[in-house]
Amino acid sequence: MELEDLADFAEAFVRQRTKFGVTQASVADAVGLLKGINFCQTTVSRFETMNLSLNNMRKLRPLLEEWLIYAETVTANGCSTRDLPRVLSRSALKQGVEMNCGSKPHEITQADRTVSAAGHFVSVSGQSLRKRRSRTNYDVLQRETLESFFKQTPYPDKETLTHIAAAVNLHPYIVKTWFCNRRQKAHKEEGCGC
Repeated sequence: MELEDLADFAEAFVRQRTKFGVTQASVADAVGLLKGINFCQTTVSRFETMNLSLNNMRKLRPLLEEWLIYAETVTANGCSTRDLPRVLSRSALKQGVEMNCGSKPHEITQADRTVSAAGHFVSVSGQSLRKRRSRTNYDVLQRETLESFFKQTPYPDKETLTHIAAAVNLHPYIVKTWFCNRRQKAHKEEGCGC
């Protein structure tokens, strides 16, 4: 019964999203910005095709329902479906302003959907939510240096981490994370018997 209900909602969601002319990527961006979470197009696609576990479908449904309500509210306020992708764009949501399709912009009324001027997400309680840090890309020299330090000391202390971070010109937290990930990789390689 619940699975049928989820399937019906997924089907209705696809119809509405298509009617609004909004892409899966735009939905993912909007949900991510509105809720202060990391959300990707693939997740929306897998939800629509029911290629997720039942638990994940249950968790995602309220987020997508909320997005639908938001999109329907925007259109009910006089915005045409043709303008909806622009109104729900990443930049408009980032500014914390809902464009009223040509007239003066007005503030989004729901507190859990606002974004402060500094670009930080604001929750219902008014607390600032941190944005996810972007992925770090290491150059060849940094990777080689980190690997050589790892061979010497797989579990560096805080002082050593600070020294290594200075040597590779990275933040100590990033170096700490690299060491954690590298130890995990080494543990997996040992465990598989390859």
